[in-house]
This record gives sequence, structure tokens and C-alpha cells, in this order.
Amino acid sequence: MNPDRFTIKAQEALQAAQRLAEDRRNPQLVPEHLLAVLLEQESGVVAPVLDKLGADPGSLRTAVNGALDGLPTASGDDAPAPTASSDLVQVLRAAEKEAGALKDEYISTEHLLLALAEGKTPAGDALRTAGADREALLRAVEEVRGPHRVTRTRRTSTRRCRSSGATSPSWPSRASSTP
Repeated sequence: MNPDRFTIKAQEALQAAQRLAEDRRNPQLVPEHLLAVLLEQESGVVAPVLDKLGADPGSLRTAVNGALDGLPTASGDDAPAPTASSDLVQVLRAAEKEAGALKDEYISTEHLLLALAEGKTPAGDALRTAGADREALLRAVEEVRGPHRVTRTRRTSTRRCRSSGATSPSWPSRASSTP
């Protein structure tokens, strides 16, 4: 999978998930690391989408942190960098398919969120328990972003979410140039 296919926000989330796994001394990077950082990401689309569904971010954080607390940890001073688990690789592949299904050119955080919700992992379980299954998330994503598509790696401005009034990133048109 080509990292250039990810938006800046998605790349930042993956890098933050890697740092979280390192900080927690987990030998593997798992979907729960990714969901944990997506829940904390500022000025992204994840919070408005979850808000649209009425999903409680606090409950999601508690569930995800509980799953992270149960992961194995490495000991010693020279612990190797975490490697991506097969579950995380499946999530990334599923996110790529979500982008294609939505006719987006890049993989963004909403595609990651949709893929996480489909996964048979503690992250997916937490999302589904919060009422954020794939179908509900897909409807919320479509409402929040409207007819816009992800056609470049960076969102350049913000707009008001359709019904919540919250500020979220806008999806620039193809005619705009990449900054």
C-alpha cells in the first residue's frame, strides 16, 4: 500500500498510532492504537461523524484504553519498534476499498473509521457498541461531507457541518491545486 495514497490527516493518525504503541511499549501496532488517536485528532472529520451518531467519545476512549491496557508490552531498554499487526493491515486494506467505493482518490480518516467499524477487533467492537457500525457511520459521513470527494491529500478550508453547525474540514474540489 502506497503511503502517498493517504491524506495528511490519515498519515498523521498512523504516525501518532505508531508513537502511541511505542510509548506503551507494545510490540505490535493494532487497530486500537489507530482508533485511540483518531478519537483525539483535532480538526478532523471523526469527531463530527461520531457526534452525528450520538456516539459517546468518552465511552469509546474507555473501551479502547481497556483493550490497549490488555496488550503485551516489551521490556528492556532496546525494545524494537512496533510492527503492524495483521488486523491493522486488514483495516488499511479495507480503508483503501472504502475510498474506492466512495470514489475518493485518497484514503482519509473517515475511510479508516469505516474500516475500523467493520473489523472483528476490540476497536470494531467498541465502535459497534457505541452505535457506530459501518452503515450508520457511512450515512453520517455522507451527511457531514455532502457531495464532496477526497481528491487530494490536504483539506484547505473549513465549512459548517450540515446539521450540527460544528466546524469540520471541507473537501476541496478537483480544480483546486494542492498546497
